Parts: sequence; C-alpha cells; structure tokens
Amino acid sequence: MYIDGLRQKVVDSFEMKLYIEKLEAENKRLIQQIEDRQKDIQKLEIENNKLRKEVADQNNKKIVSFS
Repeated sequence: MYIDGLRQKVVDSFEMKLYIEKLEAENKRLIQQIEDRQKDIQKLEIENNKLRKEVADQNNKKIVSFS
C-alpha cells in the first residue's frame, strides 16, 4: 500500500512536470506573440505619424491667402 502511494506520487509528479513544461512553452509562445504585436504597433504608429504629416503638408499647400 505504501509502495502504491509512492508510485502514484511519482506518476503524479511526472504528469505535473509535463503539464508545467506545456504551460511554459505556451507562455513563451504568448510572450513572443505579444512582443511581435508591440513591434507591429510601433511600426503602425510610425506610419500613422508619417501619413498625418503628409496630410497636414498637403492641406497647407491648398490654403490660399486672400491678403
């Protein structure tokens, strides 16, 4: 009975280790995904700023002075 309990603990420990490894791999994947999205956001913010500047420049060219 004592040996069966120890065997069960070994099996449980092994299963828990596999589960933890699976969670760690998933965590790394999600961290990489977050980092990739942050890079995408930075690129989009830079592009957005360029486009805003271009629109502002184009709008300034269209202003006609009446003086």
